[in-house]
Amino acid sequence: MKMSDWFLNVSYRSDFDEDLNFIDYRADLNLLNIETEDHINIGHASFLLYNTYHFNDWLDVVFSGDGLSGDAYEVLDVLTGFRETEEIYGLIIILNTLKIDEKFQMQGWGSIAMEEFLKYWSYIGAEYLALKPAPLESNIGGLERKKYIKRLTEFYKRFGFKILKTQEREELCMGKNLTYL
Repeated sequence: MKMSDWFLNVSYRSDFDEDLNFIDYRADLNLLNIETEDHINIGHASFLLYNTYHFNDWLDVVFSGDGLSGDAYEVLDVLTGFRETEEIYGLIIILNTLKIDEKFQMQGWGSIAMEEFLKYWSYIGAEYLALKPAPLESNIGGLERKKYIKRLTEFYKRFGFKILKTQEREELCMGKNLTYL
């Protein structure tokens, strides 16, 4: 498969969760062949969008994340300590999952997807994108997990993400201000 014959199409769909006051986004990653119009699904991503202006205060945002998942809570809790220095306000996005099917990994599609995500979120006016660079596979542990996290951290750094870590946290969170793209 020649990469030059294919185009990455990212299609988004969303659901609003009234109880926790966030929008759950899913992005399907499909390769489209320019000549034959064939398409192949190569992965997906999921995002959580919080409009912080729709909450009474920041702690309500953090509690909303806690009602959703431990990872969402952890990312929002870490952001608490960086709100002033990183200018975290308005539309906050959490990259919850980015998964490229194994046979399409290490071919540049993850980088292209990340560039598309950054353009999309910047276009809709999101101010900040945060994530927790961790493997999706729950059976990865120990040294292998640490190596995987290091590789993911280096990947996200290439797109301008900064490491945000508090001393209480064992694993990293990363963030990027989107207002300066």
